[in-house]
Amino acid sequence: MRSLGLFLAALGRRWWALLSSAVFTMIGLYALITGKSNHWIVAVSIAVGVILFLFASFGAWKEQYDARIAAERLNDESKKTKEIRLKLAALMRQEPDVLQHLISAPNDADEFSRIVSERDQWIRETVVVLNEAGLHTDAEAFSQIRNRPPSRRRS
Repeated sequence: MRSLGLFLAALGRRWWALLSSAVFTMIGLYALITGKSNHWIVAVSIAVGVILFLFASFGAWKEQYDARIAAERLNDESKKTKEIRLKLAALMRQEPDVLQHLISAPNDADEFSRIVSERDQWIRETVVVLNEAGLHTDAEAFSQIRNRPPSRRRS
């Protein structure tokens, strides 16, 4: 019932604005200049009122439709933002492990290559999530980590 009330209020505002327009003044002037009868003026005014009612109905519907679409988009964007934050948080929680693997990497070339490959995969995944969030500059800067040689932390 509330929806109907909102629709009727929007319809009433729009229809009143259209009925208050100069259309009826133009009809009256036309009738005066051409000598039309009162019956013609009433019939044309009713027809124009009905047409304006249809325009007002569409305007009221469109106003509420656009508001709903905007709300749905905002909701979708909020969900997407939440998903991106969760993905990024999970990746950031992996960072200490990635760093520790690099620091404690053995001198074995194959094992070191595997650890660097895992680090590169983590960087790629993080860059994808940053790009997904629209943080393209941050993604580009983060991707440059790959080009820095690993260094051991001092204790």
